[in-house]
Amino acid sequence: MTNKDTETTPGNVSLKLTAMVGVLMLALGGAAIAGAGKMRGHMFDRLDANKDNQITQDEITPFTEKRFSRFDADGDGTVSTAEVDAHLKKHLERRRARLLERFDKDGNGSITQAEFSMQTAQMFERADEDQDGAISRVEADKLRKHMRGKWRRHMDEMDGPTAGDAEEN
Repeated sequence: MTNKDTETTPGNVSLKLTAMVGVLMLALGGAAIAGAGKMRGHMFDRLDANKDNQITQDEITPFTEKRFSRFDADGDGTVSTAEVDAHLKKHLERRRARLLERFDKDGNGSITQAEFSMQTAQMFERADEDQDGAISRVEADKLRKHMRGKWRRHMDEMDGPTAGDAEEN
């Protein structure tokens, strides 16, 4: 890290504060209020602790506290820019590993155009269920639902089990 990275300048502070506010908004409320009021299915079910088909502030509070604690590594009740950086770095490293695992077929640590194109072609082939060389709207909808399910599983892995999950198992 250079002195320029750690020096306190208006631009440096502004950038870090903007990043921290954005991350905290996502961590504390973005996932819970996903889709600008169009919260459906999985997240709604996780937040609706008493299963009355309504979410109250009392039901959201434990979720936001849990998400906040993931950022507040030292448990002091505040999230520093260093904690935000560490949290983002951890997730970026996981994403990079998954990306390389998926696309870097020869395992050399880089993705060639050929490897990228091969993966895209394989995805297209899986989506084109009737193998007619085109993806219909129905096939695209199935792919979208499949990808949404993968994203939900990914988010579950990031969130870990919740109190409701433990009760169900």
